[in-house]
Amino acid sequence: MSYEFFAYICSKLWIMELSDDDLIYLSNKHRGGINNKNGNIYEDFYTVCLIFRLMASNHSADTLVCRQKENAFVDDLYVVMNDKDMYCQIKNKKEIYWGKNEKGNICYDFVKQEELCDKLGKQYILRLVSTERPKDEKPAFLTHSEMECFPFYENINIYAYDEIGKDVASACNFRENEYARISDVMTLMLGLCCSNVDKTLTLGQLADDITKISHGYYSCKSIYRNIDKELLDKLSNMGFDVSIEGETIFWKYGKMTGNTLVDSKKSQVLLSCVDVEEVLRKL
Repeated sequence: MSYEFFAYICSKLWIMELSDDDLIYLSNKHRGGINNKNGNIYEDFYTVCLIFRLMASNHSADTLVCRQKENAFVDDLYVVMNDKDMYCQIKNKKEIYWGKNEKGNICYDFVKQEELCDKLGKQYILRLVSTERPKDEKPAFLTHSEMECFPFYENINIYAYDEIGKDVASACNFRENEYARISDVMTLMLGLCCSNVDKTLTLGQLADDITKISHGYYSCKSIYRNIDKELLDKLSNMGFDVSIEGETIFWKYGKMTGNTLVDSKKSQVLLSCVDVEEVLRKL
């Protein structure tokens, strides 16, 4: 079962657990989130940094990243990892409060989200993200919730000089002081995040897209390219002379030569080929 199909089934089970009042409340909350998001670059910056953090810590290429999750109380960012789901509420405010367990307060949304996740038997964590810590204490009954302080800079490039720059360097095999390259690849990821707000993407897809739009100049996390070793073996056994530079396979078969940019989809296509003629057509 694919992650996408699994997420679809979970969304249907999710809605069955919601009352009519909950659905109306969430519809208004989600609509407001989309409208406010047009100017909320803080959410975009946090998403970019979290993606690189996940890549640097070797999370699976199938890890799902979803912006503005519908029918959720904690809905700004949703991440499906192998061991648990993460729901993030991202607030760029100088003063925030958990507040009481009443509609309109952060506490209320986190209580409802914990209840919903518990009903569905999920392994999960809820995260409140803000530039400042709340003025009040987190209620003790929020047992699966945490808070992260994340700085807000006016330009995505400034994060290259912060701790997150080390995660980007790790994910892309840069040196930690290659600030220009770190800034470049963060800007590319920001463009991907902003242009795919309504889509659910995987870390593997995002890594592939970074390679494509940089024409192979940048590559995210070599663990997502493990398939290439299997492909190299298959081509070699068929009589091809092959080598890899970044995400490009350089090949020779008899007097024929060429090179092909290989992402995970292309790898699967080539691995499914049954003979040399088919491989040559698909390269």
